[in-house]
Amino acid sequence: MILKIKNYNINHGNKNFTYPDLEINEGECISLMGSSGCGKTTLLNSLFSLNFQGKAQWEEALLFSKDIKLWGEEKYEALSYMPQYAQDGFNPLMTIEKHIELVLENNRSNGGQENVKKYLEELELKEDILKLYPSELSGGMKQRAAILLGFIKSPKLFVLDEPSSALDYYTVLKIVLFLKKRKEEGVSLLIVSHDEVFVDSLSDRVYQL
Repeated sequence: MILKIKNYNINHGNKNFTYPDLEINEGECISLMGSSGCGKTTLLNSLFSLNFQGKAQWEEALLFSKDIKLWGEEKYEALSYMPQYAQDGFNPLMTIEKHIELVLENNRSNGGQENVKKYLEELELKEDILKLYPSELSGGMKQRAAILLGFIKSPKLFVLDEPSSALDYYTVLKIVLFLKKRKEEGVSLLIVSHDEVFVDSLSDRVYQL
């Protein structure tokens, strides 16, 4: 069991959110959909951020079979969290190659440089981008590079908040195919999205909030 929540409630910013019970097992993808302001990103932040400012209560909330309140920074060894607008999170003074080097230096990886080459090919990113700075990449290229960075650490769970937002059809298709391959390899996915086609292409279960 990768993630399980039961009777999970959040009070944040004078708003109260109640969530359906959900569970993710190895190699599964579940998606959360709903209107803006319904608490999708708030849920992700409460589960996976270290500095969540709201108050969460639950009957059961397990991450890798351990209560989430018992996890500290070590949880990031086994999960990657790509928030909204992740493509804006690159350091503008570092090349894509330097970003990759830092991820590999600070995380145990089962594939390392071999996975970098493999993922570049699957995401249809030329190796030339390694020498480029974020400002030299298109939005779609930066989004694919952000996904690559999330996977080279070999996570058990990858959390994506609106990964297909403002992307062209071609880029979205490449991301869907890439994520399907990671699912086949046993990686679990938790996705927040407004894109029904994207969600239907990947999800084992979809929850409407």
